[in-house]
Amino acid sequence: MRKKLFYLLIVAVICNFAACTMDDGDDNRKMNGEDVAEEVVLTGKYSDVLSFNDADLKEDTLSNVEFSSNSVSIVYDGDTATVTNPYEDSGVSIVVNGASVTVTSTRDDFIIYHLSGESDNGNFRFYSKKKYKLEFDNLNLKSTNGPAVNIQSKKRGFVEIFDTCSLEDTASGYSSVNEDEDAKGTFFCEGQLIFNGSGTLNVTGNEKHAIGNDEYIRWDGPTLNIISAKKDGIHVNDLVIVNSGVIKVESAGKNGIECEKGAIVFTGGEITVNSTNDAIKASYEGDESGINPYIIISNAFVEVTTDDDEKAHGIVTESSVVIKDNATVSINVSGDASKGLKSGGLLSVGSTTDDDDTYISVTVNGDIVKEDDGYAEPVGIKAGTNYCQYSGHVRVSNNGKCGRGISASGNMEISNCKIYSNLTGSYYSNNENASYNGYPKGLKASGKITVTSSEIVIDSAKGKGFSAGGNVVINSGNINVVCGHEGIESKSFIEVKGGIIHIDAGDDGMNVGGNDSESKAIKITGGYVYAKSACDVFDSNGYIYFEGGTCVLVRSSDGGDSPIDSGDGLSGKGIRFNGGTVLAIGSTNDMWNQDVTNKYSGNNVIINTSGVSFSNIIATDAGGNLLSYYNDSSSNVGVLYASAVSAKLYRNATVDGVTYSYNDEKYADIATVTETGTAISHSVSAGASMPQPR
Repeated sequence: MRKKLFYLLIVAVICNFAACTMDDGDDNRKMNGEDVAEEVVLTGKYSDVLSFNDADLKEDTLSNVEFSSNSVSIVYDGDTATVTNPYEDSGVSIVVNGASVTVTSTRDDFIIYHLSGESDNGNFRFYSKKKYKLEFDNLNLKSTNGPAVNIQSKKRGFVEIFDTCSLEDTASGYSSVNEDEDAKGTFFCEGQLIFNGSGTLNVTGNEKHAIGNDEYIRWDGPTLNIISAKKDGIHVNDLVIVNSGVIKVESAGKNGIECEKGAIVFTGGEITVNSTNDAIKASYEGDESGINPYIIISNAFVEVTTDDDEKAHGIVTESSVVIKDNATVSINVSGDASKGLKSGGLLSVGSTTDDDDTYISVTVNGDIVKEDDGYAEPVGIKAGTNYCQYSGHVRVSNNGKCGRGISASGNMEISNCKIYSNLTGSYYSNNENASYNGYPKGLKASGKITVTSSEIVIDSAKGKGFSAGGNVVINSGNINVVCGHEGIESKSFIEVKGGIIHIDAGDDGMNVGGNDSESKAIKITGGYVYAKSACDVFDSNGYIYFEGGTCVLVRSSDGGDSPIDSGDGLSGKGIRFNGGTVLAIGSTNDMWNQDVTNKYSGNNVIINTSGVSFSNIIATDAGGNLLSYYNDSSSNVGVLYASAVSAKLYRNATVDGVTYSYNDEKYADIATVTETGTAISHSVSAGASMPQPR
């Protein structure tokens, strides 16, 4: 029973991460030929803390225990404290100096200490060789010379909160603290602390942290208000766990919640943090065995805000981050080069279950920072290795220069989810470093990007949509990109297998860049692509294959660019029409003639480069049945149409009963032709189809 919940969590986490792989159609689930299942497991000496069970803990009960004659009672009243101690002669020593109370227990059994009353000059110091319980019942302590509560026992303690309680320390130093003892905050404890109850605890840290702990804290039920903290709101060494209740850090001079050498796990509750530096941070960066500073947020509500001038992140760790099981996370960061969510390892959102409606909203307002070794950009979500999203909804608004929506140093797998990325910042230019690509980017991966059954909307007026160092593969989904530069770019390969893709780009619509190579390509085997660009619409430094689906490619302005531009110096023709439907419209300049008329192969291709002016274009088969309808007008353009069957192309056509096939009010393949208009004859003969290179 005790470890059942723990093992279930481990299985769920491992299954989730084992699914985060990138090679389509590979039953072994590998990425770039290597296993990439990244596991976040609960490791170290506290691996079982999620499974504490009242029935199994025996004397470590979390249930409410009413005050009885067997409890030690301490009642504060101004500058005095009254003690009732049933164990005075049997192992529990209590020293009272005004309203300063020191308890030392040498007993071997479990003792309950009931603290109540109030004092503006009081504190509680505690020593015990065994586990214990503290009951705070309308307790209000303000210490003038150290922590309000200072627990020097390394044994596990339980704290139950009744009604409304408050603790506050002094801002003039901790003069009462022994030199050989730690005292890191208003409420400090050397050992493990488990909080429960239905009351409220208000804590003010004028000198150090509000709550400091050298082992772990588990929160179950009460409300915690950190009114303010000079340093961290909650500072823990080994582990922070919130299962239920409310934690609110109203103001922290440094971090909101920090765990130095372990993990942060939220399985429920409401957590709100306003901090100067990082809001929620698992800060360990070393390599000591048994320490894994992961962050897991499951079925919890988290809202964080940071406001330092530079690099004040929302949620950050050098390990992995998992957010799932209907969690709601809202992040607002304003410092330059700040990250909303930042992991050093895997960053995983959602789960494979149908009912996981995890929601993440990130707002970034800081700018880029130039550093000695490069540049640090403001980023909504940054994964240190792979980014995997299995479900849920992510919204990123980044107003910073050269801002990123979601960035991964490894690969990116997106499935069965929604992503909205709005980038309003400008690009970054620096004549001293012309190689730096300083454009805002909606999705950026150093490796591969794979999209399946997802809705992605990217608005980047001065930046790019997708940017990948590896392949971009779109299996299915609905993608809408409006951007000032490339819509979807890859350094190696772009493949569209399905889905609906709309691109409105100031630069190339789709781009496979780098040096010309036989291995690079844009390949369309299914789905629908409507792409409009002020430059090349499809631009590949390798091949361009049309093998299925529907493509409408529009070059929106005149100049030296083409709607279809393949690489130079390839083996055979670089543009290959082997299936599907393609309508391309562009200016009649030399680039159009060079790219299309000299580089294409395939049957059933109609090309006119003489300069066509039109209002509405239709394509029909030999029997006059409608194949395609394009609802637009333009002057002096070249037109290309290719399909799986022989077609005739007409301009200035009229149709009725239009059913737009892909929710775009320009292209349709269902309508009734009432007037065919004027035929567009082809000026270049169709070539022969050619096999693909391997």
